[in-house]
Amino acid sequence: MFTLYPLFRLRSARLKSVIGVCVLATVCVAVYLPIRHHFAHNPGGTVEWHIKDMVDFYLHPFRLDTWVDKTYDLTFPALSAPIPFILLIWTVWRSWHLLPLWLRRHAQIAAVINIPLWVFFCQPGELRDLSLLFITFLLILAFSLQEWVQSAKAKPLCSSVSSPAPE
Repeated sequence: MFTLYPLFRLRSARLKSVIGVCVLATVCVAVYLPIRHHFAHNPGGTVEWHIKDMVDFYLHPFRLDTWVDKTYDLTFPALSAPIPFILLIWTVWRSWHLLPLWLRRHAQIAAVINIPLWVFFCQPGELRDLSLLFITFLLILAFSLQEWVQSAKAKPLCSSVSSPAPE
């Protein structure tokens, strides 16, 4: 809910935006607490710490068993493998300036919330747990493609073909 503040701020005053986020957070807590109370008797803990596994995973990135992912009996390159992960970071770094300010603020709030939770509590290599950042990454790709298409329109299609010589 806190990541919505920059979006609310586009159309509302600061106080109204803060109140809107607080109301939404209160509704979330009001829904969460009864559910948590209902399942409190179940065995197991609330969270599992995986920071040691995460550190070990990313300190040894060239283990071949981490380069592929198998889901539904389909094998494909894992996004957490070194090359796709570096390309993901490079794409964000190269296209960050294309995002409007309000979307950058939204992404920063989401990253401050999501990345520490991912590091401490998620299984290594599970980039799908960075779900708060998915929309931002999708928009980064969209803005990058838009810039690429516009830059292609500015260049002539056949710049290397010379025009016929006058007779």
